[in-house]
Amino acid sequence: MKNLRIAVITAALASIALSACSSDPADSPRDDGVIELDVSVLPIAHTAPIQIAISEGIFEKHGLEVTVTQATTGSAVVPSVMNESVDIAYGNLTSTLQARAQGLPIVSIATSDGAASVLESDTNWIMVRADSGIADVQDLAGKTIAVNALNGLVDLITRATIDELGGNSDDVELTEIPFPDMLGALEAGRVDAVSLTEPFRTIGLQNQENVALAPVGSIGGTRPGLIVDTYFTSEGFLSKNEEAVERFQTAIYEAQQLAIDDPAVAREAISSYLDIPEPILQAMNLPQWATDTMSDSDFQFMVDLMVTFGLMDEDSAPSYDDVVRE
Repeated sequence: MKNLRIAVITAALASIALSACSSDPADSPRDDGVIELDVSVLPIAHTAPIQIAISEGIFEKHGLEVTVTQATTGSAVVPSVMNESVDIAYGNLTSTLQARAQGLPIVSIATSDGAASVLESDTNWIMVRADSGIADVQDLAGKTIAVNALNGLVDLITRATIDELGGNSDDVELTEIPFPDMLGALEAGRVDAVSLTEPFRTIGLQNQENVALAPVGSIGGTRPGLIVDTYFTSEGFLSKNEEAVERFQTAIYEAQQLAIDDPAVAREAISSYLDIPEPILQAMNLPQWATDTMSDSDFQFMVDLMVTFGLMDEDSAPSYDDVVRE
């Protein structure tokens, strides 16, 4: 099974390598000194600092004009980053490591967010029905769990959480369902559990028939603050646009600090691109944004998980210095 998972990932990324192109001219400042950047994000709460940096003039202050496009997953935008139709993209560390392990020159240039330091504030949870008879992760044996993407981050941390808390992830079946459709599938009985993120956790808990079973962002509460999401680019773009990347790094960390210091600003930013009822917006857990580079220990923990669960061969696993250019 693990070899099959690696083979599927390898085939997908091989097609990306064929489309890679580094011949485009480097972005350069306009006559007014402003650098234009195309940034791809996922339409989730975690990318609120991008909107904050736009609306609060942080990008402008640092001499950037940022055009934002939306993607469905971090891995889906890797081809656009490789051919430089997108300059910088938001994605999880799993996608970055998978690409790098297959020889694609993808690098992390800024840490975005990670698991909460306090268990109750985690944004990613396994949820079940109250009458399901599932009281802990051991009871998930033989059950079907929805994740947003097979072989992706949520798949990985869901399996790891089950094992960490005493279950056996080999005894569960994962199926792919987009986050917005998960609660409907759970309540209709098409799956036994869902592994979802905010705002869907909070939406789900508005129904008393749903129960939050275990936090997965912090791997069941054993890795508080674990960094899992970054902004990435290609080595080709970085080498030609060091000033642009440095400006982006400074601006995004400033915006993430503002989101930490003033949650109201973060919630307002989220409401500008997600249609969330006000009570849900105010009640949902916010991501734990980073203001500094991810640690080597978090990086190695994710590498080890990916090798353990067959998402990457140990021999091809990249090093911290290969990937992190923050």
